[in-house]
Amino acid sequence: MGPDLMLLARVISGRSRSRRRDHWTRQQLLQHQDVALARLRLYATRHSPYYRAALAGLRDAPLEALPVLTKGALMAEWDHVCTDPALRLADVEERLAQEEQLQLDPGR
Repeated sequence: MGPDLMLLARVISGRSRSRRRDHWTRQQLLQHQDVALARLRLYATRHSPYYRAALAGLRDAPLEALPVLTKGALMAEWDHVCTDPALRLADVEERLAQEEQLQLDPGR
């Protein structure tokens, strides 16, 4: 089996983009972070009922003002946190139990 040329091309392209960022000014880095956070917030509020409610009214709030999601809250609200409605906690737990029973690697 030969190398995955598409993967290799994506890695090289990503590496090139990352290296250009090594020379950014602090202002450029902060602006990039702001844009990335805005995209993440938009995606989360569009696709996650939990984040739609948790971030209501906080569109322009600084990162430190956003609510913290604890592990306990994540587990209690899993089905509402997930951005893919097909991914349900009960299904994930069942799959992990099957993997454990068959002594398979759940990371695959």
